[in-house]
Amino acid sequence: MDLLLFLLSFQFIRWLPSSNVMRGVTLTELLISISILVTLGLVILLNLFSYQQRQTLELEARKIVISLRATQTKSLAGVDGDGDDRPDCWGIHFVNSQKDFYQVFFGENFTASNVTDTYFLKPQLEFSQPSEGKTVDIIFESITGLPKNLSVVKVRLIKKPQDEISITIHQNGKIEY
Repeated sequence: MDLLLFLLSFQFIRWLPSSNVMRGVTLTELLISISILVTLGLVILLNLFSYQQRQTLELEARKIVISLRATQTKSLAGVDGDGDDRPDCWGIHFVNSQKDFYQVFFGENFTASNVTDTYFLKPQLEFSQPSEGKTVDIIFESITGLPKNLSVVKVRLIKKPQDEISITIHQNGKIEY
């Protein structure tokens, strides 16, 4: 009890730091804290940007696969592209140029007059296969929907070429990436 009274007494309070003394952080501590926060922010921002680029690549690969499957379905269904009341083959023409793109077409071979749709890759993406200046045609046979041969199309990020997605069209008609 005496100890409690002593602790609450004036003598104990005298030993405490004065309430008039302002305690705070130094300029150095403040600068270190700010630099740590800025560094963490930059790391998070760079990872977010990298994630966004990868998502763009995956989305474009999905769009290509959807186009391939839709084109294959047109061949399976025997869709008549030229209006002659006979089922046509359908295909996709991939072009690696200054601005990479691919075109859906009908017929045994690619001709510009048989193109039904054209799709451009996003500016940050490019084809790595077909290689620069080359083209690849993937043609699905009428009624069976089977491709004429095994084909691979590769899409990658321009600034990070190691980030690449391969889309394989197997001879049995299976499309995977």
